[in-house]
Amino acid sequence: MTLTYSIADMNFRQTKSIGNLNASLQLLETLANKKYFSRLSVLSNSTIPERLTLPPDVNVTLHDSAIKNRLGRIIWDQWKAYSAARRTGNEWLFLSKGFASFLKSPPGKLIAYGMDAVHYHYKEHYPNAVPFLEQRYFEACFRATLK
Repeated sequence: MTLTYSIADMNFRQTKSIGNLNASLQLLETLANKKYFSRLSVLSNSTIPERLTLPPDVNVTLHDSAIKNRLGRIIWDQWKAYSAARRTGNEWLFLSKGFASFLKSPPGKLIAYGMDAVHYHYKEHYPNAVPFLEQRYFEACFRATLK
């Protein structure tokens, strides 16, 4: 079995949930070091690799556009993550944030690890903390994940 693990849209400076980030990184290290997959590819950004201990056979590609700004994140979520995953040729794509594209079909089998529904928490407890369009965007991504 082959896996592409996406963490390109995560970094310590911009995260709203450090717990989700740490869980995603620890899960990646565990999967990589236990050799569960015949091939493991990681879609990352330049802020992540120095924080990980991965075996040398794990292929890490950098995609800094995913964390550049909000537009870069949207483009990554909706198109580029799936395109990058398709290029790896792996059977499975693991979205560690759990937000799937609502505009494009996944390139293969999809695993979405939705550790929480932080967008619903913010909507319920802090209704003015998240801009309206951003809230709707994450709700649409979450619905695509469930679909």
